[in-house]
Amino acid sequence: MDTLATIARHRQVIATVADAIPTVAAGDSVRVIVDGGHPDDVTFADHLTQALYARGRA
Repeated sequence: MDTLATIARHRQVIATVADAIPTVAAGDSVRVIVDGGHPDDVTFADHLTQALYARGRA
């Protein structure tokens, strides 16, 4: 089970990446690839997708 500190760090990483993507994209389309076979990789990708949608990015 993840501790609250681990969950908070995970959310901070997601928020940082989601905030950085529009800056890097600068109006262009950009794709982010999260590649891995570990279930945490899928969770990270899902959470990042949700964070991007919340910021108005598809």
